Amino acid sequence: MSQCPGVRAEGGTSRGVLPLSVELTGSPDKVVTIADLDAARHGVRFSQGEGGLPFPQVWAEVLPLIEDSRLRMPIEAAFPLEEAVDAYRRLDDGHLRGKIVITTAPALDPAIRAVLDAANQPGVPPMNELPLPVAREASEQMVVALAGEPAAVARMEEAVADGVPVKLYWPEGEGPHPVLIWIHGGGWTLGTVAGTDVTARDLSRLAGSLVVSVDYRLAPEHPFPAAVEDVLTAAKWVTREIGALGGDTTKMAVGGDSAGGNLSAVLANELPGTFALQALVYPATDLTHPFPSYEENGDGLILTKDALAWFQGHYLDGTGADLKDPRVSPLYADTATLAAAPPALVITAGFDPLRDEGQAYAERLREAGVTVEHVNYDGQVHLFFSMPAAIPDARDAVERVAAALRQAWA
Repeated sequence: MSQCPGVRAEGGTSRGVLPLSVELTGSPDKVVTIADLDAARHGVRFSQGEGGLPFPQVWAEVLPLIEDSRLRMPIEAAFPLEEAVDAYRRLDDGHLRGKIVITTAPALDPAIRAVLDAANQPGVPPMNELPLPVAREASEQMVVALAGEPAAVARMEEAVADGVPVKLYWPEGEGPHPVLIWIHGGGWTLGTVAGTDVTARDLSRLAGSLVVSVDYRLAPEHPFPAAVEDVLTAAKWVTREIGALGGDTTKMAVGGDSAGGNLSAVLANELPGTFALQALVYPATDLTHPFPSYEENGDGLILTKDALAWFQGHYLDGTGADLKDPRVSPLYADTATLAAAPPALVITAGFDPLRDEGQAYAERLREAGVTVEHVNYDGQVHLFFSMPAAIPDARDAVERVAAALRQAWA
């Protein structure tokens, strides 16, 4: 197919498949974006740029589908480049002189889309609109259902770490074993050690580690800084007592997902020299949320802007905490603190409102001289790591964390 001047297709195909971004440029300072992926709604978003140019009336078969500036179209729908070329010609005939640029964007993973479709059924209220006890039970049930069958480990034992409940998982083989302190997610409000059981077992087995899963106090009953104090208390107990339980205190790491990633980063900064690795899975690192992904992915993708406000309200309201306190938002730790932090594996998800702040934290650590591996799972949403029974990328991410642990302890 021959392209007319001004038409460019990125991706090397003559037939683009949604999601697409199509830009019409009337002049260098006036741009109107007429199609842009709206992954949360499985469609395409239409919007005008600052130039205020009218939507061109050249795609008569498309315009009737627009409702509230959104085109309702299945994400799998094909968009032939030939139509874009024809649109260009018609624009060039007088509707708007300019160019059409077609670019492909990462697509939502079909596996997670199926989970979203099931979660977003009509009449099912979002988690943040449920009474807190109901939200806690519903969250636990969802995570357990999507985590899959628990792997076998050598043994498990519940303990109390200077007042903080913990659960220990031993791998097969003779000790002493490397030690991973694992901190569950849940917006500092939801989640339990039981809910993260499959993850703890998998990391114990795959990394050959003695996992200490921390059951820290939850908000709003115990707002900030209770969770921080609990994980610090548990970590200090581990360094003092784990040797007698078959752990190797010269080979320790900390990790967690979401709020657990936040607490893991805080713990790594509070106890320099303690850990060989910090494994941060879509961590909350900046509770001011100034980044584009907060808006781009803030609706319909499990973790929403409303849910984030709900979580943070439970965690911080009435405490007087500064959102830029490094114990709240580790992105604001000073450079000297970050320079003393352990190497990091940072995992983010492309359709997560926390994506950009996870990446920003990885960049700040790297700028401070810390060795960082940052992996973004383009097609995933927040919470995918906890769904290995349903999401192949989750299994890959768990194995990636285990591999990073083994390397750090080698």
